[in-house]
Amino acid sequence: MARDQHQTLQDLFAVNRRLAKTYLFRDQLMQLWTYTYEANARLLLTTWCLALRWQRLPAFEALAKLLLTHMDGILAYCHVKVPFGVAEAINGNIRAVLYRGGATAITRSCSSRCSG
Repeated sequence: MARDQHQTLQDLFAVNRRLAKTYLFRDQLMQLWTYTYEANARLLLTTWCLALRWQRLPAFEALAKLLLTHMDGILAYCHVKVPFGVAEAINGNIRAVLYRGGATAITRSCSSRCSG
């Protein structure tokens, strides 16, 4: 970020503390995706949610609830970093198969692979 842009951002934060808090929480949460140790990721997520408790940011509170319900998947991401595009492609393929052949096609495919 250029020096003048940084100064403009600092001036904006001085005027709007809620916006400053939002940027701070966003930047802290971005660190979550860089962890490779599950314990560190869990610690960051729990302390992030605790710090968020009294900030009166309803969108972040809803995000915190969502992240806590999906904590197992987030912690699994520490071990195997599957790009989000790959996961979305797999989900799209599953939806396409369900749309075309219904659940019976998947059931037949899975049962033949699992039994053989």
